[in-house]
Parts: sequence; C-alpha cells; structure tokens
Amino acid sequence: MSDCESLESLGINRAQLRPIRATLGRLRPLAATLATTCMFASACTPQSDSGPPRDETAAVDTTGPSPGRVYADGACASCHAVTAGQSQSPNPKAPTFETIANTPGMTLMALNAALHTSHKTMPNLIIEPSRIEELSTYLHTLKR
Repeated sequence: MSDCESLESLGINRAQLRPIRATLGRLRPLAATLATTCMFASACTPQSDSGPPRDETAAVDTTGPSPGRVYADGACASCHAVTAGQSQSPNPKAPTFETIANTPGMTLMALNAALHTSHKTMPNLIIEPSRIEELSTYLHTLKR
C-alpha cells in the first residue's frame, strides 16, 4: 500500500496533499539553512579566554588519535583548528572545532546533522556517512 493510498483511507485525497507537499518542499532547505546559520553564528561569537589554562597532558590517550581526529587532521585542518586548546584556525573566518563543539545546544546529534548539510562559507565537501559519525564523535570530545 502506498503512502497516498494510506492517506486516502483516512479521507485525505491527492488534491489535498499537493499544497502540503509544496509547503514541505519549501521548508526543507530553509530548515537546513536555519540550523547551519544558528550553529555558525553562535560559533563566531567572541569567546572570552578567562579561566586557568588547560593541562593538555592530563588526559593523554595512549591508544592514539581517534579515527575522527585523524580524518579532521587530513580533511579539515587546513582551514579549522581541530585540536583542543588551539585558539585560532588557519583560516580566521573558520571557527575552531572546540568553538563549534561548545556552541550552546551543540549535541552529538546536532553535530552529526550539521555535518550532513553544506555550508555557504565552506567548499562543498562530501563526507562519507561513516566519516561523519567519526568526525561528530571527535568534535563532541572537545566539549567542555
């Protein structure tokens, strides 16, 4: 049974679906743009550097860098500061990964969603789904 047949069994006909589909078609790109804009607008807000310096040696990982960190070093580090404690990205317009991770409301799910959408100020990179998961997991480790 198709979706249309299911809706017709509820008394909704195809003619009634046309304006709903048209509205949804217009809202999808807007929702993605809004989510991305909010993420980067808040990430670009100046951050104060108050507080004691972080001890980078306190949490040494003896197993080596995570797959997400390795991917970030190869694919993202030419524009973004990808390591904890870096205060400036190579591209001054690109927020640091730590800034992105600490954006209010930036959950693991939000990071994953953000990496699935293109950004106007970035090259149109296509990241494989498995890499998106690794990268969002790594970004989430930078949350303070």
